[in-house]
Amino acid sequence: MKKSFEACLKAAQEGSPEDQVDLAVMYLDGTSGAEKDEKEAFKWLSLASETGDPRALCKLSIMYFLGLGTEPDSNKGLHYLQMAADTGYHLAELNMGKLYSLGKYIEQDDQKALDWFRKAAEHGNLDAHFQIGTLYVEGEGGLPQDSELAAYYFSQAAKGPHANALFGLGVLYYMGEGVEKDDKEAKRLFEESAILGSSIAQFFLTGMTAMMKKEGMEEDLEDTIIKLKQAAEADNNMAQLILGMKYLNGEGTEVDPTEAARWFTKAAENNNSRAAFYLGELYENGNGVEKSDKTAMEWYIKAADLDELEAIWIVSQKLLNAKDISQEDIKKGVLYLCKGAEGGILNAIVELAGMYKDGKYVNKDIDQSLAMYRVAYENEDTMEGQYALALVLLEAEEAEMYVEGKKFLKELAANGYPEAVEKLSELENFT
Repeated sequence: MKKSFEACLKAAQEGSPEDQVDLAVMYLDGTSGAEKDEKEAFKWLSLASETGDPRALCKLSIMYFLGLGTEPDSNKGLHYLQMAADTGYHLAELNMGKLYSLGKYIEQDDQKALDWFRKAAEHGNLDAHFQIGTLYVEGEGGLPQDSELAAYYFSQAAKGPHANALFGLGVLYYMGEGVEKDDKEAKRLFEESAILGSSIAQFFLTGMTAMMKKEGMEEDLEDTIIKLKQAAEADNNMAQLILGMKYLNGEGTEVDPTEAARWFTKAAENNNSRAAFYLGELYENGNGVEKSDKTAMEWYIKAADLDELEAIWIVSQKLLNAKDISQEDIKKGVLYLCKGAEGGILNAIVELAGMYKDGKYVNKDIDQSLAMYRVAYENEDTMEGQYALALVLLEAEEAEMYVEGKKFLKELAANGYPEAVEKLSELENFT
């Protein structure tokens, strides 16, 4: 049973290394009634490390690497991490492997990284199994590409459970690499990974569900629904999200948008961005809830503030295209548009570039506009962005830019983009 802050402090003051480490963690995280205090955390870890406690040594190394409660000192960080790893402490061994693999604070060395990962795996570290499995998948770190061994190491880590290992193993089952191809097993593994919080597993799961439904493949969802409900009722926001989707789409249960909204609300209140986005859609369309544009916008904004890209774009457009647009709408809309552009939303990049070009809602800045259109142009599928870039170049004063713009226009015209064909015709008739 975890001790209270007061009991832990008393034991730490009496010289218990274990309690000194636990107390340091309380100070570091600001939990169990302790006020967040990195210097106090550093003090107690330093005391505990004098006894050779491996947890203290490992955590103290991180304090030195990151400069928490003390000045950053990578040499001391490596010193204490090596001491902890030499005791056979699996987390320290894992961290040594990662440092050698990345070449961070130490000279990159694949063989030493692998040696440390293997030591950590032998001592039961799940992430070490996952790291080795990843190396076998890619054929990196001095290891041959071997999907069977990758599957073995992923399966060992997945017993933890380990979200990334479950996902990796799911990919192998989906591809039929190292294991016999099994879409149902892949889907089960993606589902378990998603419940543990893997967003990429959720993405794959959505696609697989649609594919299996399209192909008429039977699947046993009863056990999945039971597991989802157990995790959702334990306040797991990813399980709440997935359960909401099951009710929304009628997978393993009747279609019930009202029940979907209930689980999406729980997940969104637990800061699940995708659930907040889905709630926005439900309220906007009056699906399972009373239609309310105001409530829809509130959920879209929550999702956007949690960095859900699709929501960021929607919020920016609703604000900037409001019927009675206010200066506050414009200010917020541009901020969300900037956030979307920073997140790589091409439509946001193109629209913001146009604003800089025309001086609409922002100060006119041709250089900034040009830079953003160039980013859009790098995506071959965005002809609109390429065309807009060509127009900016054609309007520039420098002859070199004009020539470059005309070149882009010719490429677009050759690919059948109608506006480019028309514009090129105008230029050639004019010149």
